[in-house]
Amino acid sequence: MVLVLHLFSRFSLSISAYLRAFFYRFAHRIARNPYRTLILFFCLSPILLVAVLRLDSSLPADKVYSPSNALAAQYRRYVRRNFGLPDRRSSLLFRNRDSINPSIPLDSQPALRDMVKFLSRSFRVDTSSSRQAEGNFWRERCVKAFDQEGNPFCFSLSFLDVFYNASKLVRDSDGNPHFFDTIDAQLRIMTDDNVRRHLNQGKGVSWNGLPSNMNNVVARNGDGRVVALVFHTFFYEEPTEKNAEVLSNPDFDAFDRSWLEAVRVQNDDDSLSVTALPDCRWSRHDSSETAAYKELVLFPIGFFLLTAYVCFFLGELHPVYSRVGLGLVAILTCALAIGATIGLAALLKLPFTSVHYVLLLLLTGIGIDDIMVITRALAHVDRNLKRDGTGDSVPDKIGQAMSSAGASILTTTATNTAVFLASASTSLRGFRSFALWAAIGVVLTFIYTSTFFVAALALDQRRIEKGQKDIYCLYRRANKIPEKNFAGLQFQAMSRFFRNILGPFITRPSISAVVIVLFGILSGAGIWGTTRLSVKFDSYHLYMHQTPAWKFSKTFVENFNVGQPAHVYVRGVDFSKTDSQELVLRLCHPTTGLIARNKWVEEGSVSCWLHALREAKNIPDSQNVILSEDFVEDVIEFFGFNPRFLYSNEVVLKRDRTIKASRFSYTRKHVESVREEVKAMTDIRNELQQVLSGDEVFSFSDTDLLTEQYAVLRTEMAIATGIACGAVFVVCSILSGHPIIGAVCVTLVGLIVVDVIGICHFTGYDLNAVTLIVITVSVGIGVDFVLHIGRSFQDQVGTRKERAVLALQELGPSIFHAGMSTFFSILVPGMSRSYIFRTLFWGLFSLLILAVLHGLILGPILLSLVGPKGWYNSIEMREDVSGLVLGREGQRTDLREDDNSAEIEEGRSGKKGEVAVTEKGQEDGKCCDSNDCDPGQGNSPTSDTSHQTTTENHNQPQEH
Repeated sequence: MVLVLHLFSRFSLSISAYLRAFFYRFAHRIARNPYRTLILFFCLSPILLVAVLRLDSSLPADKVYSPSNALAAQYRRYVRRNFGLPDRRSSLLFRNRDSINPSIPLDSQPALRDMVKFLSRSFRVDTSSSRQAEGNFWRERCVKAFDQEGNPFCFSLSFLDVFYNASKLVRDSDGNPHFFDTIDAQLRIMTDDNVRRHLNQGKGVSWNGLPSNMNNVVARNGDGRVVALVFHTFFYEEPTEKNAEVLSNPDFDAFDRSWLEAVRVQNDDDSLSVTALPDCRWSRHDSSETAAYKELVLFPIGFFLLTAYVCFFLGELHPVYSRVGLGLVAILTCALAIGATIGLAALLKLPFTSVHYVLLLLLTGIGIDDIMVITRALAHVDRNLKRDGTGDSVPDKIGQAMSSAGASILTTTATNTAVFLASASTSLRGFRSFALWAAIGVVLTFIYTSTFFVAALALDQRRIEKGQKDIYCLYRRANKIPEKNFAGLQFQAMSRFFRNILGPFITRPSISAVVIVLFGILSGAGIWGTTRLSVKFDSYHLYMHQTPAWKFSKTFVENFNVGQPAHVYVRGVDFSKTDSQELVLRLCHPTTGLIARNKWVEEGSVSCWLHALREAKNIPDSQNVILSEDFVEDVIEFFGFNPRFLYSNEVVLKRDRTIKASRFSYTRKHVESVREEVKAMTDIRNELQQVLSGDEVFSFSDTDLLTEQYAVLRTEMAIATGIACGAVFVVCSILSGHPIIGAVCVTLVGLIVVDVIGICHFTGYDLNAVTLIVITVSVGIGVDFVLHIGRSFQDQVGTRKERAVLALQELGPSIFHAGMSTFFSILVPGMSRSYIFRTLFWGLFSLLILAVLHGLILGPILLSLVGPKGWYNSIEMREDVSGLVLGREGQRTDLREDDNSAEIEEGRSGKKGEVAVTEKGQEDGKCCDSNDCDPGQGNSPTSDTSHQTTTENHNQPQEH
């Protein structure tokens, strides 16, 4: 095993050396002629940006959150193709104007008459684009139903149905029956007690002969007081052959807008004792997609904050060493990478959803992270060479910086790409699209930062070499270049903090034990929260907060325990045969049918056109011979060729006048848990398969797409997270030099993921497709914060504790700045009204805090305790490897000597266990793998350490 690990370490070192040599030559060539690279990318980027015109953002929300292999997706395509779009629905949810102390109860006669007046006025709207006379659009285009006398009315599901009385029928001036006036005529003669008795009827039969259930339209609080009443009406919309998914119809959209304005006017009428929350297809569209686009104005604010942070912290607070101009180029680099990502994804026809907007901000944060590492590496190369009295050219400095920084950011890029590609194996379409976008974006961000930004960095370094001030006075030379910033502090203050304060403090045995216990408690709470996280996605989350559709949907969900409407579809059955009709009747009979007797179906909710046809022909249930041989003719006569008749859309005829497909409706019971919802769907499907095999019969509801997501969500989360963590272990082990480093990285990433899931539970967020994205991003982002430290740990010389402190000193500032820059990039979505954006913000915000804590505190502690041997046995060995890598054999090429001479003394307070890296120990070539070994005296643990001084061992990118 020892031999295998040794060979593995040598193999990883060979890969590292090759990468360092490659990046040295690659960056050196770019720095020699940076203008060529800049011009090349400025010419290529517009080509990819043009492809943005092909961006597909038309993926409906139900497809975003449903599995691609879902049966519901197949059923949905069949339903849309043969039965068209679902009927358009317009709804009003009535409440008291004064909901706290209502003077007129909702279940009183005056309140109900006010609601009738409200409805009559609101549906009497005029819309010019519909080319309908005033007040006729609703009557002409609604789905029709007939009372027992044959009078046609617009079909509705509402609390008014129980008050219909044919003897009180009122007709308008044209002789047409008027539904609202008829109801009002009946209410006039009723008392409050009569009204309450009607509303308490529960289940029954409506005026149109269909089952009714007052519990679905009347909501009561715990005291039994009526708190809400709902009215639904439906419109028939002719399906379009061109695109069955199109939800926009100019006539109906114009009506919806006029109707919403009429409802607003009625809500402003203080003479009415009630107000209403409206809901229609236009308001749902306007509250989701349109409102989401309006929220995009917040994103430039995030980019502005990020730009300010980068310009301020990319360089020093110094007239020459500041890099404000380069900070602007850094943002431009990320913008070009994002544009290229959009263009390439558009060329690959990957769908774009509202979730992807946050991904663009995350890519900016990842790009800034890589830029911070590169810039800091160059700053240290420059200072180290100045301290040694050498004066390498700008291309040499850029090459030396990229030889280390390039390999580091390539490692995190490879890991992130592997994580996102592994996560793309999921069956959830929106999540798979997000993962593929992320993988493409990470790769392109790496390409742009290692080429375009490096070219700009070379030009900025030329400015510094000439002593020119930064962008605010680009062409003026500084008379004197001080080695302190504006605050009077020496450069590399944060590195000194990590080296002299944080690193030695957390690696003390007692402090390490306390920190591990605290992180253990945090992880324990995260595990408990993970087990308690529920699977749920309420429908109102699809809409922007406080929009009309959000208010209606949230109020309806909170007040009404309504079952889900569904249909059973029958296809491939020859209805001209008597046995086929008997078979279908066994399924759809309202009282004795298979569906009606199912435990998940509401009693009396089955509505079957075949049974209604039999009743119209006066055929009793006991008669098995179904109708006559002219079955289809009887069906056509029954439907009356009226496409807006209630049953007319239940049967699809072929051109030869035979039945192609049919369906009947039912309502599933309201259930409290997602598990019961999934079981209800699967049990009904399985029971139907016992009657007709294959795809001849199936049950479908529009919510089945989400229900199938619920069924696979926990499995998808486990698979995606498991594959991603496996990819992290493999890539980290190979590129960081040892399986123990890979194991430490996976452990830290796993703890981060568990803690993020736990926080989702404690903050009130449920497990759904949106939080699943946060969980997967936790793996990718978490790797960025832990892998840098692990790889740098292998690149150091000394004991475990010394190498952990030096790794923290080298990359701690870059990790901190990466967390801050990513925070600023995602800050603005937290102010959004979108549930998706707010969920992503809080999930990513908690992720950043946890990733920084695990990467800067727990990671170095674990490495100081269980970390493996490093790549190098001595400083000389590392310098020799560097010389060979950079083609400078025989010259001092180690880039890790810092110009600071502050000490890390063993026992600065007289205690053992402190970290000490001595000049003598390093110069003698001694390597200490035991925590008790003193590098100053070879392997002797008894050497005097009171006068030891430290030599810094780093290749550190720049910071304050």
